[in-house]
Amino acid sequence: MAFNMVQIVLHFLINKLMRYFETQADLNAIKLGYGKQLQEGLLNLFLKNLADFNPDWLYSIYHNSHPTLTERLKTLSEYDKTE
Repeated sequence: MAFNMVQIVLHFLINKLMRYFETQADLNAIKLGYGKQLQEGLLNLFLKNLADFNPDWLYSIYHNSHPTLTERLKTLSEYDKTE
């Protein structure tokens, strides 16, 4: 039972780390000049996979190892505004 609690916390922390790395990779693509292509590719991928564009935030934080489409597009647009 104690291991199960540790596993839940570790799962959350690992997903948080993976989401951070994915955001850094997106920002790196923008720095290299591929921001528009990244946005188009993400939208295309989500449309073809029929993914949920805006899942519940609590579910997403625990279960998804990648940021949601709306989070990724928001991060990309905010970075574009600062540059």
